[in-house]
Amino acid sequence: MQDAQDSMETTYYDEDAAAAKEAVEEAVKCFGELIADMTDLDQKNGVLRSNGLKVEQLKGEVRQSDGWSEATAKSLHRLHT
Repeated sequence: MQDAQDSMETTYYDEDAAAAKEAVEEAVKCFGELIADMTDLDQKNGVLRSNGLKVEQLKGEVRQSDGWSEATAKSLHRLHT
């Protein structure tokens, strides 16, 4: 995310933005799989408490970044539904 923000209005922005989007999508996917695989409710709640807000922050940063393409916005919408 930081690389994409740092490269705004440069020739590197599109590449950095795409890489950030892919990284966020992968992180959200892995987090969802981790939570889904947990059978111990206390452990699951602990992971959600300690990391859930961080995942939401990542998704929010991507949504709020200026310059994201319409396709990126649609992809992020899918992550929230």
